[in-house]
Amino acid sequence: MASSHAQALKTRGRANWNVTSPAIFPQHNWLRYDTPEEAGWFADKLSAVRKMSERAGSAAVMVIYNGAILAQWGETRRRYMRHSIRKSLLSALYEIAVEKGYRYQGNDFLDWRR
Repeated sequence: MASSHAQALKTRGRANWNVTSPAIFPQHNWLRYDTPEEAGWFADKLSAVRKMSERAGSAAVMVIYNGAILAQWGETRRRYMRHSIRKSLLSALYEIAVEKGYRYQGNDFLDWRR
């Protein structure tokens, strides 16, 4: 799971960082978990997701959890034309927000309130 553009969470002075800490946003380098369990995930479940994505022919997958890399495989350093997935991804994110009780307010695209 290691990547040349990722650093372990503990190497950035975040030894006390855990899943209940505020989200981390990447700067120049992404931070990464050493293991899925460190983030409260199950390695066997993540392995099953990897197998499914490989069977589906995914070129690259990067799982971000609380702003740090949880897992990655494939050509994650390669740039892809993302416009074909943009609508599907945004639709999924909108659905999550609506399920959590958020509603779009006003004219600002980012103005969502409970």
